[in-house]
Amino acid sequence: MTSQPEDDFRSQLQQLEVGVNSPSVVVTQLEPVTETVQAYSRGVMPIAAFLNWFNHLSGMRKLVVTIAGVIFGFAMLQAVLKLVASVLSVVLFAGLGFVGYKFFVASK
Repeated sequence: MTSQPEDDFRSQLQQLEVGVNSPSVVVTQLEPVTETVQAYSRGVMPIAAFLNWFNHLSGMRKLVVTIAGVIFGFAMLQAVLKLVASVLSVVLFAGLGFVGYKFFVASK
């Protein structure tokens, strides 16, 4: 004596076997992987998008964008160098304060 769920399971299993054994999907030609698919990788996509945008600009606009990029780059470099100089100044000041404390206060 078989139950209804077991009969349903067997009929679904037979349908699955028929579906697997039948050649319903035939792949005749695979499409080659293009550069656009590879460009969607995580790190490359923003750079590729920028280069695509930049290449579609006219000559004068490319010059303006390049000059603005150079100015922005120098501004960022200046900011980083000022930050490093500030950190070094604080470290030097703290070191001198520590040496002064040890020399004048801790020796007494």
